Amino acid sequence: MMILVRLRDGSFTKIPAPLLGQLLKTKEVTHFRRSEGWVKADSLDLRARGTALGRAHDRRSRLP
Repeated sequence: MMILVRLRDGSFTKIPAPLLGQLLKTKEVTHFRRSEGWVKADSLDLRARGTALGRAHDRRSRLP
């Protein structure tokens, strides 16, 4: 699965989902797109609430 992200330099690109966590840790990604809309990376404490990708996976696993 590819995720649309905004990079630190202001450009937009799609990245493989497994790469998102690494790019968030290195602060290369400033925003990323979820189905609900854009998420500002520095406004989240992803580790405290569980990973965003983990929650998305759980949600998809409930689909028929």
